[in-house]
Formats: sequence, C-alpha cells, structure tokens
Amino acid sequence: MIQKVQVKQSLDFNILDKFLEGKGLAESTLVLDDNSNLILSRLEDSELTGATVKAEVPEFLVNLNPAGGEPVEDENHQLNTEAWLALDSEGFRTVPISAEVQATSSDGGRISYSWKKYSIDNNELMPISYTNKFLPTTDTARDPNKSYYINITDLNDDSAYKVYPGNKNDANDVSNTFDKEDENYPENGIFERFSSAVIDTVGKYLVSVTNRVQNSTAKIQSYMLYVNRPVEPVIETDLPSRGALAFNAEEDLSYKLTLSIGVSASDHDEDQEKNDNKSKFTYQWQKQAPGSSTWVNIEGATASSYVIEGAEGRIPESEVGRVGDGNYRVLVWNNLNNDYDPVTFAPAGVAKIMVESSPMRITHVASKPAINIEGRTSFNLREAEVGGLQVQGSVKQEAGEYRNIDEDGITYQWYKYQTSENYTTEQDVDRALNGEYEDDPENPNDILIEGATNPTYYPSAVGHYYCAVKNTYNGTEATQISRFFVVTDA
Repeated sequence: MIQKVQVKQSLDFNILDKFLEGKGLAESTLVLDDNSNLILSRLEDSELTGATVKAEVPEFLVNLNPAGGEPVEDENHQLNTEAWLALDSEGFRTVPISAEVQATSSDGGRISYSWKKYSIDNNELMPISYTNKFLPTTDTARDPNKSYYINITDLNDDSAYKVYPGNKNDANDVSNTFDKEDENYPENGIFERFSSAVIDTVGKYLVSVTNRVQNSTAKIQSYMLYVNRPVEPVIETDLPSRGALAFNAEEDLSYKLTLSIGVSASDHDEDQEKNDNKSKFTYQWQKQAPGSSTWVNIEGATASSYVIEGAEGRIPESEVGRVGDGNYRVLVWNNLNNDYDPVTFAPAGVAKIMVESSPMRITHVASKPAINIEGRTSFNLREAEVGGLQVQGSVKQEAGEYRNIDEDGITYQWYKYQTSENYTTEQDVDRALNGEYEDDPENPNDILIEGATNPTYYPSAVGHYYCAVKNTYNGTEATQISRFFVVTDA
C-alpha cells in the first residue's frame, strides 16, 4: 500500500538547514509545533493507491448551533447560524456560553475536531480553546452510529469515562436499552462525548471534523456560528438645542429640568423577558461647565433621562453660571456579546457601538438688565435734539450669565409715553422711577418709535420718553424699562 501526500509550499524546506540557522549562520526561523491538529491542517489529501479503504465523510449528530436557530445559506453556500452570550445580573449579554458539536461516521473511523475563531471584521484568526465534554445522553435506546460512555469514578475526570459495553446490533442486549429504572442502569448514568468550546466574545466560529480510517481521511465543516456585535443605535428623539431653569413654586420643581432622549436599534427590545436575544442600552450623561470645553461624566447619570437639580446661587469657584448651568449631552452604547472597547473612554463593561446626542445648552432664565442713566432726565427740546437721551443696559453681576451665542445680548427700543386710563402720568413716572413701570396690557397706547434701537435717542417732539432694555439669554428674555425722560419746550 502506498499513500502519497502533497507538501504545501510553506513546509517545503530542508530541516537540517533550519536547525543550523541561529548557530551563527543566520537568524533561526524554525518554529516547533507540537499541535497535531495544526500540523494535519497543513497537509493535503491525495488519491489513494493500494488496498486502503477510503474514509467516509463524517456526519454531524450535533452541529454548531447553540441557539437552535434555522441556518441561513450565504453567497458562498456556507450555512450560518447566530448565537448570543448569556445574560448577566444586570441584563447585559456578557456571560460566555459553551457550544458543543458531535459527529460520527458509518465506517467506524476515528473522529477528531478542530475549532477555529475568526475576527468578525477582517477574518483574522483568533485564539480559541476546546476540549472533550461528556454530557448525559438523552437517548432511550442505543443509536448504532454513536458511542456511549459510563463514568467509573469521577464525573469531572475525563480519564474516568469508559466505553459503555453492549452489542449495538443486538436489540435484546439489556445494555442497549437506557432505562433508568432498570437495575442494570449505570449508577452515574450514560454519557455521550462532544467537542466543546467557550464562546466568549464577538467573532465567527467554525468546527472542522475529520474522520480517519487507517491513512485515509475525510472532512466536513460545521455551520459558521456568528456572534455579532450590536448595531449602531439611532437617536429617535434628540435633545433640543437649549433649555432654561426657571423657578416653579406651584409644582415644587424649583429650578429643576428633566432631560430625556428616545433611542432605538433593530437588535434591541426593552422587554427582555419577551425576547431575550436582544441588546441593551447603556447611557452616560455628561456636562460641560460654563466656559469649559471639556465634557465630564455625571456620576450616577446612567438612565435614558436625567434631572438637573439647579439652584439660584452661583456655581462654586466659577466666575459665570448658576448651579445647573452648562452644556449637557448623553452617550448611548448598544451592548451585546461582550464587544468591549478597552481603548475609548467608554465606561467599563460597555460596547464599542456608541452614539452621542446633540449638546443642549442649559441656563437659568434671563435676568432683568440693570439700566444706568448718567446725568439729567429732564431736557428742553433743543438740548434733547443735540445731546440725545441716553441709557446704558448691562447684565447684573450677580446673574452670572455666560454668553456664547450671537443671540445673547442687550437690545434697546425707545417709546413715547402716552397716559393710560388706569394710571395718571405722575403715577407712571413714579413707577418708572422705582423700576416698576410696564406698558398697561389692558390699554397699550405707548408709541413704539420705529428705528430707535440704539442706547441714544434724539427726540423731535416734546413729551415723555423711555427705553425698554431687553436681555436675551439662551432663548429667554427679560425686559427692564428705564426712568422717564421729560422733553419740554422751555
């Protein structure tokens, strides 16, 4: 009998030369490999000559399909299945699972297994360990295509498992019927042997099964098992660009504001009990302090919503901003199958797939501006036409406002006062002097002077005038009316 084998190019070398490398002649490139599976994988079967019987192609009794799903054929005619890691105590899929395969052959050949794990991104080979595992049989009678085992001493000791005796072709043999109530049933049970590996991370898993009869081999491959990473989540309801912290005594929501977002993903279901093959979101809210460009995680803010606890006072040790002011955003990770990223700033135990919300600027509502008037408020028409009526508005120092958008700022609008039905002119002058005047909403008859939007206004007629100074801050407004200017003929 003659058996021929083709030597792959990577193995075509002179072994003596390889040993001499590193002995002063050249740098050694010899790698000793004592893994028979790796060695065998480098050999190619040739056609048999002589009397040797060709090995039959093995068949799977249990294929690589731990989730039990229906295999799907890809464009390369490879059958693929999918599985997920197990749930941890918090509902995340981080717990490794075990997967088993079992094969047999009709010619009674020697079955061996070789597991492979590949990167889901670039098919790079990744390390994986596998071993034999003995599991209790579910058969009630001997299957002639299977081998069965009993354990004689220790269930955790592989060497303690021995082939279960019996004549597989004799139906009357009591050892062929697995009746647990039978007095001859083995005390520790009857087992089958599987090849088992730990599925612990995202990747593609494959098992190659070899049947060897004498010097002939035949192989078959399992399903390709995909442990996929989660899909990128989609923010359905994003944060608005801005919000305001306002005092609300009626609902006891003093300077509180709730931020929330809505997120979805095709592999996600909030009801874990309904479909526990789904991913789970992780949230981390962040804040950027007024005047800062650094985002900082908010401790404990890991839900889909976050309540800002604002306050009237200034931020400690800050020149601007009251308590609660700042820019806010939330990072959202979709977690599945232990696909962790140790490089990014993601919290421990969350996945690579992350999106971030739009930033939201939060401030207290605008404060009423302070109005400064230097000099007199009473002029004759000639003086007023030459020198003008002048005001200067500013934000009060205690407001602590920080302005970082074009819309923020002070604007001016001049009015000519008209006496209303509810107050006398003298009463309105006093109200304006005390900073309490507002145009009567029930009888609004003060005249807005078109184009008079500068701090200085040059009147062309006698009368009472005032300037409404408005502070616009993060989409909110607060207006303060100046004291009245009196312009007369004299």
